Amino acid sequence: MLWRDLPDGDFAIVVHLKAIPIANYQQAAIFLYEDKDNYIAINRGFCDTCKTGGQGVYMDYKVSGNWGDYWAIFTDEDLYLKLESKKSVISGYYSTSPDQWTRLGRFGNIFQFKKVGIGVSNIGSESASKAIVTGQYDYFEIMKP
Repeated sequence: MLWRDLPDGDFAIVVHLKAIPIANYQQAAIFLYEDKDNYIAINRGFCDTCKTGGQGVYMDYKVSGNWGDYWAIFTDEDLYLKLESKKSVISGYYSTSPDQWTRLGRFGNIFQFKKVGIGVSNIGSESASKAIVTGQYDYFEIMKP
């Protein structure tokens, strides 16, 4: 995991990455993190027990201990991910080009997150330990929208 402090107020985080997860719960992600009960992640992942049936883009969150998620089937290796906070509303987006975003999820009335991170995970199943996923991040940008 690579962690950075977030600016005060509104922000957007964009990454360009390449990853092909092939086993359950593998992911390459952006994380907003406060503690174990308050985080948001948008990732290119794999989950065969999820509604995607495997390959997808996922936005998972836990706010004040309450968990939720958004998802979309996605099979491309090359993609862009974005988390944006505007006026206390956090939105997650994905795209195959840097200028045509598809919103995956959105929710509001939350506190201000302090840290952002990127990371790649191979945890969660026996098959994940035998098939290692690699996430190649081309860039990681924090900006004011």
